[in-house]
Amino acid sequence: MAGGFALARDGLVAAQAGRSRLLAEVLDANGALATEDILRAAALGDQTSLGLLTRAGRLVGRTLATLVNFYNPSLIVMGGQISAADEAFLGELRRTVYGRSMALATRDLRIKTSPLGDRAGLLGAAFLVADELFARDCLGRWISDGSPCGRADLSTLGAA
Repeated sequence: MAGGFALARDGLVAAQAGRSRLLAEVLDANGALATEDILRAAALGDQTSLGLLTRAGRLVGRTLATLVNFYNPSLIVMGGQISAADEAFLGELRRTVYGRSMALATRDLRIKTSPLGDRAGLLGAAFLVADELFARDCLGRWISDGSPCGRADLSTLGAA
């Protein structure tokens, strides 16, 4: 509803409906719209793109507010391409979280962007795999071979 795919999808609808001249031009030139196109258009002041980012920030903010009220974290780190759209996305996300959360839960809360940007998910997945491969019960199954490559029996470790 609010990720990069949804943003590109909603931007495409807006371009086809004639709500954004800039997005329509990009669509005509490229035959498609990507998240980067929406971000670029928003940076250039395109009101439709800014509206899409604001809506995404509000949607994510609502979900985060529920989590903030429940878990009371001190830090939320946002990653992904959309988080690069600072004020349009992140500003609305912050307004929504702080506006919909209990004051006690937000007293020490900081909301920041990840320095990893859109690589955060990929790097997180790589670390999960590394943690699993080097876990005590898994390491003993492949270390004598020198590498876990080609070991189909290791792919079911998480399912056990």
